[in-house]
Amino acid sequence: MLENLISLEGDSDFNLQAQLRQQIVDLVSKALIPPGKRLPSSRKLADHLGIARNTAVLAYQQLIDEGYLVSRERSGIYVNEAMLVDLPTQLADRIPNPAAGTFWRERLTHYCALDDVFVTPPNWQDYPFPFLEGEFDQSLFPVAEWREASRLSLGVREIHDWSKARGDADDPLLIEQIRTKILPRRGISARSDEILITNGAQQGLSLLAQLLFTDTTRVAVEEPGYPDFRSLVQREGAKLQFIPVDHHGVQTAKNDGSAHYVYVTPSHQVPTTVTLSSERRVELLAQASQFDQVIIEDDFDSETNFLGNPHAAIKSLDTEGRVIYLGSLSKTLSAGLRLGFMIAPPELIRAVREQRRLMSRFPAANNQRTAALFLSLGHFDATTRRLQKIFKDRWIELRNALNYYLTKAVFTMQSEGGTCCWVQGPPGLHVDDLCREADKRGILIEPVGHFYGAQTDLPPCFRLGVSSLPLEKIRPGIAKLAELIKSLSSPPEDALDVDLASWLTSAPLTEALSGARLLTKTVYGQPLTIDLFADGRMVGYAGFANEEQDEGRWWVADDQFHRQWNLWSFGEPRSFYTVIEQEQIRWYGSDRSFIDSGIIRTHESRA
Repeated sequence: MLENLISLEGDSDFNLQAQLRQQIVDLVSKALIPPGKRLPSSRKLADHLGIARNTAVLAYQQLIDEGYLVSRERSGIYVNEAMLVDLPTQLADRIPNPAAGTFWRERLTHYCALDDVFVTPPNWQDYPFPFLEGEFDQSLFPVAEWREASRLSLGVREIHDWSKARGDADDPLLIEQIRTKILPRRGISARSDEILITNGAQQGLSLLAQLLFTDTTRVAVEEPGYPDFRSLVQREGAKLQFIPVDHHGVQTAKNDGSAHYVYVTPSHQVPTTVTLSSERRVELLAQASQFDQVIIEDDFDSETNFLGNPHAAIKSLDTEGRVIYLGSLSKTLSAGLRLGFMIAPPELIRAVREQRRLMSRFPAANNQRTAALFLSLGHFDATTRRLQKIFKDRWIELRNALNYYLTKAVFTMQSEGGTCCWVQGPPGLHVDDLCREADKRGILIEPVGHFYGAQTDLPPCFRLGVSSLPLEKIRPGIAKLAELIKSLSSPPEDALDVDLASWLTSAPLTEALSGARLLTKTVYGQPLTIDLFADGRMVGYAGFANEEQDEGRWWVADDQFHRQWNLWSFGEPRSFYTVIEQEQIRWYGSDRSFIDSGIIRTHESRA
């Protein structure tokens, strides 16, 4: 009976009528309703499913209008037998595979295997603590705003506009919105014929590789760097050169000029997240002119700079047409949107457009128009500001949690923002073991081996992303990860020796700390200064320009130094055993294990 084959869900995104139509179509397509079998009346079907009769009537009527069902006068409703003519009478249980072995392997002339690439588990959203970069917390998607833009794009006039054949042209409205709304904030001025829409920045990279690279081409890439671009270079048979990255970005001094192309991710380098300094941007552009090079600037993550204004794009400084600029709307809105854009001289854009036409003609026109309307209505700017605030809060929470639970156990690369942290663990930590054991505890972190193309002696590093989990999950997740890292690391050699004369107890400790200034560093490499006043007040300054400040109180009890910030360290009190030797101060935890060290300056030493 039809009614026994149908199950409607109250929490579905589809209303009951749509669900009913959908399931009847599926049953007809699979020939699960025998031809000539009369369907139950709308009243009987509605009573059995517990829905309004009008819902069943409307579902039946639309399926009759679309030819799936037929209504016979004074007889009832039946499956339209004409719909079953083209259906297969029998499904094969197994499709034979005569091409096993080397048959296809020998024919894959441009295949480049992606060895050791980290693959996100398909059920990552089921994990309590998914610290994954590149995955998107679905609660952040601007549903109402995107629906408004989608609804407007489905107006009769809009459909007529975007659905007509246009060869390989892009939506002129989207081109204009990118030209006037997005590029100016990156300092870029471009004409319409210098802009191409792509299926994400990834397609832009693939098209460039197909057009520009041959087996005689040399391409310089960052080390560590984006593995997918390395694969695109290798697929075309081009030669890779590796330029190391430090805390100022790609080391331009290591560019010897022998490469034809230099690929960089300057806003937040993949994978270390460091920002290419303004000085190196200028130097890289000068080198391109000097060595006759082309720069491929992948600026996919330019909207998440939290410690100052974003640097101008390298493309904005380009006066010779040597920079190819790639941007993306997907990073801001959703990876599933797959809309990017390329900025380059007109002759190159024409060539890339022709190459794209052979691949996919153009990105879906309805998606382009929806994105254009989304931009024109101001939703993109509003969403960007909202996400910047959310990601900044999450990013700072992640750094604070690392600083709180893993003060000396880890170090993070200095960064001006982004949606992840590049974390270096203690020496001897086996990252693969860490990732595997973390997975068992519901924590997903990303190993970094696949980001290296030349270096084989890899540091004990991993990445932690914040775009994929809410703020309140970050601290408890890092707390659990800290316990695991400590359990997998070698026992610290520097433990408190209570027989040391330099271990200070109650009165001597109070005397030593009153009026002292403590100089140390955070786990993210920035200087931290703490002033301890005799009245128990405490003031802290963090950053190279004292960008972050907080106040709190300190005291001595039970032979330990206690401190509590108003905001830092989550506003919670912490206590330490303390050793002072000349101008060095060291802190130890309640288990007498080493926590941190710094320099202590008294009033006398500062005078």
